[in-house]
Amino acid sequence: MKKSHLLIFLALLSVLVLSNCNFPHSDNNRYIYTYPNIGSIFTVINTKTNQVDKEIEMILPHGIQLYGWCKSSDNNHLIFAGLDTSNTEYPICIVDYSISKDTIESIYNTGIPCLAVPRIGTAILDDSDNKVFLYTHNNGLYIIDFKIHEIQLLSSEINVGKYFYTFNDCPITIIKKYITSAFISASFTELEFYYNDSTLSQPEFVLNQNDVDSIDVTDIDYSPEKNRIYISYLLSNGRSRNLSVNFGSYDLETLELTKSDFTLPWSSNSYSVTNSDIRNECYVVGANDTVYVIDLTDEIYSIKDKILLENKTIGPTNSILVPENNIAYFGCSRDNRIYICDLKNNEIIDQLFVERPYLFLSK
Repeated sequence: MKKSHLLIFLALLSVLVLSNCNFPHSDNNRYIYTYPNIGSIFTVINTKTNQVDKEIEMILPHGIQLYGWCKSSDNNHLIFAGLDTSNTEYPICIVDYSISKDTIESIYNTGIPCLAVPRIGTAILDDSDNKVFLYTHNNGLYIIDFKIHEIQLLSSEINVGKYFYTFNDCPITIIKKYITSAFISASFTELEFYYNDSTLSQPEFVLNQNDVDSIDVTDIDYSPEKNRIYISYLLSNGRSRNLSVNFGSYDLETLELTKSDFTLPWSSNSYSVTNSDIRNECYVVGANDTVYVIDLTDEIYSIKDKILLENKTIGPTNSILVPENNIAYFGCSRDNRIYICDLKNNEIIDQLFVERPYLFLSK
């Protein structure tokens, strides 16, 4: 039996449910998934009850270590990227978890050797819901069909950090490209914008190209109502390191950067940015125990309120909103804890204890 066939066979027996609940399928419910960004366990949260619905452990063949995930463009699959550590070349594996079938459908060994953690992102294409983008530091950028196991090399650009961003109601895919050079003592980010249904061959436009705005973007969220992205950022070339962090936005029609007059306290981890068009606010949180509520009423941004995450350990914090419920979830991976916040009153109303809630996805 070929190794690739063996992996698919093993995948059919590959899910261990760690609670007694059935996996959610109803359109009347909204669910959030959280994942530690490493390992084989993820958690499903029911946002109607604000309770853990299920914890799922994927039973993987020996040697396969997962390092990141994304959704398929039809929201029916969770796609994980990992490495086969049993092979000395550490080839990348793609794990396809079907939400509707509640199981791993396939484990695909791409044969692409990888020297660092791969990056994976949703490919939004008119002709297929079964493709993802994959970036490796030593081989470049690929598009992969996780159903029929086809690979296409899109770019051989290497040794540049690339992160994928896609958003609901957003017609574009953003690649945040981190550029650093010890030779010229430079470090900054460029934001490449591609219309969905493209294979990332040529960006429509690039923000902060050649560091024209002198910034190093740490996180992004999109406002479909304002056609604007909100960002947390450092000053490029390390000029604000250990001092402060900035907040601002780019207008995607004029491509102009608006900078806030205030700065945020230095954070050893990136500030995550989560936008609410309904409330006209952004929620910005870093390594410390304070969520900053940014008023977006006009372009003179200000800190409207602060939300305290009591007893939080210093470390990375990510967030996701449930707009119809006026609820935000703030995940603190070092505490194995999610703070549930009532956004009407900007107060914490409950906590969930979940294994390393580092990344969030919603359905």
